[in-house]
Amino acid sequence: MRGSELQQAIRGFQRQRGNPLFYKLLEEMADTHDRKSHDYAHDNNPTGNYEFAGQVACMFSHSPQDAGFAGRLAEKIYRIAVLEGSGKKPKNESVEDTERDIAVIATLWMSARRLKRAQPNKLNKELFDLIKLMPDTQTEEIIMFIRQLRAAQ
Repeated sequence: MRGSELQQAIRGFQRQRGNPLFYKLLEEMADTHDRKSHDYAHDNNPTGNYEFAGQVACMFSHSPQDAGFAGRLAEKIYRIAVLEGSGKKPKNESVEDTERDIAVIATLWMSARRLKRAQPNKLNKELFDLIKLMPDTQTEEIIMFIRQLRAAQ
């Protein structure tokens, strides 16, 4: 269902019982969806941008922070591909704005990753401090136990 068809269907709901503001908000959402969908999705796949972003984010399943950044970048990249691949003129922000968004998101991600790497791993430090206090025989037992755990995986 195209955006204009959806808006007509929603206007038909206004005759229903309930809160009139609810139906007005549905109409606003349909308008926003129509405009955004023009820029972010293909007509034959209105959720393609989310699917692509999800696939890219899944590559970073080990890190929710990285997955968030990667997903946002993927949405923006998909938008440019849709606009330029179809020859559509953007209805919302310009392609240059999207390029700037990509640069900002990438720079924020880079900053977050560098800050994360700069933080000492607290658990490793605590373990190291604990191991320094142990007699050598206990240290060897712990190392053997860790090796057994790794082998069982």
